[in-house]
Amino acid sequence: MATLLRVSRTFGNLLFFRTFLTDGDPKPGVDSVKKNLRVYRLDQAANPPGMKFVDISGKAFNTIGPSDYSAFEYLNRTLQDEPSDAMDRPFAASAKSESNGS
Repeated sequence: MATLLRVSRTFGNLLFFRTFLTDGDPKPGVDSVKKNLRVYRLDQAANPPGMKFVDISGKAFNTIGPSDYSAFEYLNRTLQDEPSDAMDRPFAASAKSESNGS
């Protein structure tokens, strides 16, 4: 099994990926992900926690962000929750100017 180490600059991470069908069946791909994928903090490497997989197949959910003032509240919450060096300089400058009205 290959090991891939990525150090994140953020506190929150969301992974999107896909597997492929085997003879029209998604189960082998899903089983492989559940068996092999491990995501944890580096300080937990000696004793990694168990993985939690959430199946959202067939679930209804809204993927469209807000288009009113609450979009800025969401952006502010995200900026406050993450370390300041998590963003590249142009985005950080843009977000800062948006948040203080200049």
